[in-house]
Amino acid sequence: PKLKRFTDAANEQLDNLADVLAGEGVIVRRPDKSLIQMNTKTSSPDWRMLNQYCVVCPRDVVMTIGNEIVEATMSKRSRFWEFRPFRPLIRDYFDRDPRAQWTAAPKPLMRDESYNLDFWKVTEEERCKRMVDDYWYCTGESEVFFDAADCNLIGD
Repeated sequence: PKLKRFTDAANEQLDNLADVLAGEGVIVRRPDKSLIQMNTKTSSPDWRMLNQYCVVCPRDVVMTIGNEIVEATMSKRSRFWEFRPFRPLIRDYFDRDPRAQWTAAPKPLMRDESYNLDFWKVTEEERCKRMVDDYWYCTGESEVFFDAADCNLIGD
């Protein structure tokens, strides 16, 4: 679980950033924090985590491509439910724009076989070498995993 002093400091920084942006005329819309609880256990039928990750990186959770909003699958179990605080915002944008499209990528099961469980057992140097030479990563090939921040738009 995250220590309260760290979450309090992070929230203060986010509040200050929102104030600066609003002061410059930017419309600031924030996720609904009531829809996720960071310092609580989270689970699915296939796994359990001690806590959830965060709700400070919308670029990881959603991306826009033209008039389409795409929800990413996320690749960490602790981030499985991270889309929830953004849903009211996405719904509002979708309802207000008749041209808007909303795509939610299929959620992975995130079972153990979805991951390369040996990935963290080797040195960082060995991991980096294998990632470059052998395309060896912590996630396997049995499910679709992606964070929106890892996507690139190429061409028109």
